[in-house]
Amino acid sequence: MEFDDPEEELQAPESQDAASEDSPEWKLAINQLANRCLRVMLSENLMQVYKQQAEVDEVGKLLVGSGKRQSILFCYVLRRMLDHEVPEEADSLKGEFRVGFEKLYGVVEESGWTLETIYDPEESEEEDTALVGNSDYGM
Repeated sequence: MEFDDPEEELQAPESQDAASEDSPEWKLAINQLANRCLRVMLSENLMQVYKQQAEVDEVGKLLVGSGKRQSILFCYVLRRMLDHEVPEEADSLKGEFRVGFEKLYGVVEESGWTLETIYDPEESEEEDTALVGNSDYGM
């Protein structure tokens, strides 16, 4: 499912509980964003990269002040990956967000998308087994 307007996709659910980072609705929205970023990185289509960068920037603006610290950090890492970088802040991702990042990193690392790695997920001591929802790429 594709959305032209990131605000439409990431509208906060009605209840406070559903708006938390742990809610299935929120995980799905973040997962869809990550999958779009991954598809763009794998396609290496420069126009699509610019469009995806703009979407991630908009989502980041929407998240400011939301209290969704891991979601904000995850979006920041996605944005930097679209710029061919893996920031050391990726090491601060926890739980499902960390697992999702590591899977995304693994797929991108094997592709033609070059990354200047400031962070090496293999050196991390944290081991999580959770997933960030269901996705086309197992994230």
